[in-house]
Amino acid sequence: MVAGILLAQTVEGLPIDIQLSLDVATEIEGHPDNVAPALLGGLVSTFVTDERAYSTRYDVGECLRFVVCAPQYEVRTHEARQVLPESFSLGDVVWQMGRCVAAVHALSSGDAELFGASCDDRLHEPYRKGLIKDYELLRSCALNAGADAFFISGSGSAMVALAASDVQARKVEEALRKSCPDMWIQSLPASLRGAYIHEG
Repeated sequence: MVAGILLAQTVEGLPIDIQLSLDVATEIEGHPDNVAPALLGGLVSTFVTDERAYSTRYDVGECLRFVVCAPQYEVRTHEARQVLPESFSLGDVVWQMGRCVAAVHALSSGDAELFGASCDDRLHEPYRKGLIKDYELLRSCALNAGADAFFISGSGSAMVALAASDVQARKVEEALRKSCPDMWIQSLPASLRGAYIHEG
């Protein structure tokens, strides 16, 4: 979708307008959660008002690697939302807010240890992990192999292990591949550039 919006502007001879692209993509998608990072690259936080979508972007520490595990089954967003409670306790919300701020700082500064300490979710993983049959196995495997953190990507079924270096990421990747040899597993850096039109 993002590629199509950028292409339409190019075909019309218009300069790429990121805010316009974000607003159009958000209207089509219904939320900016996926389209904003695709447009902007890096670490992106978004929210929507009646007028527009707002995005805050940070670079991600260059040392960090994300070992992505993608099962061959999917977890639909609608299904993942159904398992969440309708309300949360004040204590759990306060717990999570402090860790959200720490997690953003950790990712932007490349502090894998801090991210690991902050990556303790009470708002969605305790409920959604039951939809991902490989979650507990892969989490244990990744952390035992030296990953600093392990978490669900969005609503799932993809999962991510965070590592502080290429060397550490290779160890985690090898351990995960041995544990689930038929699963797509790949170590990746963060994409900082976002969407663009390649000229030439």
